[in-house]
Amino acid sequence: MEFFTLLLSGLLGGISPTGLILDQVVESQLHNRLPGSETITVRVDNRPNHQVLQGKVDRIRLAAAGLQLTSYLRLHTLELETDPVSVDLAALRRGGNPRASLRQPLNAATRLVIHEDDLNAALAAPEFQERLQGAVTRLGARLSPGERYQLEDLAVNFTETGRVEVTATVKSSQETIVVALAGNVAVQEGSKIALVEPEMTLNGNRLPPFVEAIALENLQRPFDLTSLERQGLFLRILQLNVESEQLAIAGFVRLTP
Repeated sequence: MEFFTLLLSGLLGGISPTGLILDQVVESQLHNRLPGSETITVRVDNRPNHQVLQGKVDRIRLAAAGLQLTSYLRLHTLELETDPVSVDLAALRRGGNPRASLRQPLNAATRLVIHEDDLNAALAAPEFQERLQGAVTRLGARLSPGERYQLEDLAVNFTETGRVEVTATVKSSQETIVVALAGNVAVQEGSKIALVEPEMTLNGNRLPPFVEAIALENLQRPFDLTSLERQGLFLRILQLNVESEQLAIAGFVRLTP
């Protein structure tokens, strides 16, 4: 949602008094709003040119590498191509939720690549550490009531065999524990992301079946993208591939008024 806000704001910044819009100006606007990004290339199809003054654009194509969305969140690659865009410029200039400025749904095909180094850097950020610690605390309370567990380290590895490996180092008052989780990531019905054939080890040893079942209960529950539709964001995944050191996703996005 935030990225579409930045994109629409960049389009506004490219509008000139004569009604023309320049790709280079849009790119500059996005660079200003996403400092630290490596390359951002934008192509705007708009005929006739004067319709941009009415908030209409035929198509936007964007290709970015090293896109720094926030101080801690970076995308290795992002490619995006929209259908026709129509916005109320006055409403968009007033700020607030960009959905309120849309005259029609904003549709886009997109492909993104996430590198494991960027993902691990994001997981190490304070914004994520607090949430992760909460999950560790809840899980620890179920497995060993009364014991306090502190997350020391967390790392994700994308393998050549298509599996995702997550290794966490957790410290209690008694010992340091290394928990490892590995599994395949699958897309179900285009809207659910699930962990398939998961395996969990504790200090290199497989957990007892009943303990593993408790630990994996929530992890095996698919993440349902349809939950985002209440916020006006429709997402469908067309392809998801785990490769060596990176995760590639192709899909469709719709932002509704």
